[in-house]
Amino acid sequence: MSSAVEADDREDELTQDPAEEARVSFTTAGDPLRSFLRYPAALVDECVAEFDADGLHIEAVDVVNVGLVSATFPAEGFGRYSVAGDETVRVGLNLERLRKTLKWARKGRGSSDGDPVVVDVFDRMIRVRIVREDTRMTRRSEWFSLDPDSMREQPHIPDLDLPNRARPSVGALGDAVDAIDSRHDHIRVTRDGETFVVESKDNADPDDDTTDDRVTILGCAWDTRDDRAEACSSLFSIDYLADMVRALAAAKADDVTVKWGDEFPTMIQFLNEDWGHEGRFMLAPRIGGDDE
Repeated sequence: MSSAVEADDREDELTQDPAEEARVSFTTAGDPLRSFLRYPAALVDECVAEFDADGLHIEAVDVVNVGLVSATFPAEGFGRYSVAGDETVRVGLNLERLRKTLKWARKGRGSSDGDPVVVDVFDRMIRVRIVREDTRMTRRSEWFSLDPDSMREQPHIPDLDLPNRARPSVGALGDAVDAIDSRHDHIRVTRDGETFVVESKDNADPDDDTTDDRVTILGCAWDTRDDRAEACSSLFSIDYLADMVRALAAAKADDVTVKWGDEFPTMIQFLNEDWGHEGRFMLAPRIGGDDE
């Protein structure tokens, strides 16, 4: 004698609806969120994220205060985005945990950004749901968020006068830095007219013009004061700069502007045109014989 089997009606598990009690809830896809997290992950393993009506903001500095990142994922770049009330919600993120979870979201093909990702932020918990619509699968992961008040204070970003600028393509900048990174510990950034120059500098004395490797990118550099002004130059740790530039490539940044002065921090502004990610890296110079 056979018995009827009750229909398995669990279609709600495939929905992308927000949790009603969440302080922050948004829907995106694997590629946009994974790409955005590449920026802070170049410097830190955990950080404070701020959510407000304008979107997601992250500012962080590495443990020895050499590198800084400030990045924004604008609200309009999400498929759906909501913050309870008019408040700013501060959340401590374990970047490694979040990035590992997002690996389950498959990359998109063609015009698709990939599998839908739903993130709900509660008072002490983060919930991530990833929906594979074609195979009718859902992954749900939850973990405790970090206490933002117990984490490092968010950095103060100084307002610097950096008159030298360059706007190379992301690919060209990456190739130039890789060429120096393959053999040297330090890199000097300068310009020759409209030519952007990166060169090795094993001797940390900025007055020593001896170089071993030099890469030039034509027609992309200028000076905001006067193109005939004497070029500025600064010396940096190649490891930090290489990590930042690789993050830009992995995050699919489209537009990059490098700004620098004489023995000043360099700033790398970036923009992803498809998803609206924008922000900047800042890297402290190496001066004289100091290590950092």
